[in-house]
Amino acid sequence: MEIKRRKNPRLLGHDYSKFGTYFVTICTFNRRKILCELSGENAALTFIGEIVKSQIFAVQKRYEIIIDKYVIMPNHVHMLISIPKPKIAEDTSIAITDVVCTLKSITTKLANREDKTKGRKVWQRSFYDRIVRDEKEYLKIWEYIETNQLMWHEDRFFL
Repeated sequence: MEIKRRKNPRLLGHDYSKFGTYFVTICTFNRRKILCELSGENAALTFIGEIVKSQIFAVQKRYEIIIDKYVIMPNHVHMLISIPKPKIAEDTSIAITDVVCTLKSITTKLANREDKTKGRKVWQRSFYDRIVRDEKEYLKIWEYIETNQLMWHEDRFFL
């Protein structure tokens, strides 16, 4: 599965605070390979990669969302995020942008605190997302995330 760049990546008329499942890709600043080292089937997370991993679980708990699948690559992260339907009508769902912004902000602060680096940018400004429309697409994305490390040298983020 290839992520296609679009001039306007947002789906017109879609409420991004609405429940649903999203395929999200977050890239590091200038696509620097700072999250892990890949060797065959093995990935050795850097200290920043370890922070990202811990914060994926923290943001899942914080927002009561489900991160069904994720992979940390050298210069990007893929996640399959499900935002559940509100339990009561008055409840409002969290927007996917809030989830991603929180993850990016906290990981940057923790990484910079860890190695005493002020002002370092860890992430690029925006992120890629795709609304998962059906089970077939969900399974295709799941498989893509599952095998992404094996396909690293063919990945468009490999620089």
